[in-house]
Order: sequence, then structure tokens, then C-alpha cells
Amino acid sequence: DAGGVLRPAPRGAGPWMTTARLTAAPGGRYGVALEGHASGSPALCAALSALVQALQGWLHASGAEIYREELSPGHCALCFSGEGSAAAFALVRVGLLRLQATDPGRLQCFDIPAPGV
Repeated sequence: DAGGVLRPAPRGAGPWMTTARLTAAPGGRYGVALEGHASGSPALCAALSALVQALQGWLHASGAEIYREELSPGHCALCFSGEGSAAAFALVRVGLLRLQATDPGRLQCFDIPAPGV
């Protein structure tokens, strides 16, 4: 994929309704990908959408370098770098992990090692 940041979730990952893959790669490159729907939980759906849209908005406002930008219903892939990217990635990561803690049956997060890490 663009920037060589995102990799697949571990084999057998599922049966969660939404899977989040989070990657911090060498050289200050970051990837956030979500797949699936938070069906049955409007609150979780809204929270996930808000996190992703906030990150996308920040990427554009900050002038970050965006390697990959895909957003569609049930799918998000953002790969980026630049000043402030580490803090933005950390904020979204913590938000996703907190959401996972509230509803682990609907959301599972994976820290995916970058190639060569």
C-alpha cells in the first residue's frame, strides 16, 4: 500500500464488527485503517466516524503529507506523516482503545508492526 505502512490484521482476526489496524512505521509514517460497521451501536458508530473525520480534517488543516486517503461506508485507510503526526496518531489510537474497552465485541484494535520493525 501507499507508503508501505498498513498491513493486514493477524490471521483469524474477526468476528468483531469493526477492526482497527494501527501502524507506526520508521521515519514518522503512520497508518490508521478501519473495516466494518458498528451495527447495533449507534453510539460506537458515531464515535468511530467522529475520530476518523477529525483525523482526516487535521491532516488537511495541518498540511501533513498524506500517502493514502480512503473513506467510504465501512472502510477507512489513512497513511500520513509530517509535523504533529505522532501526536495525532497517538490521540486517535488512545480514542480507539478506549472505545474498544467499552465494547470489545464490536471493535477490536490491532497494533500492526511496520515492515522491517
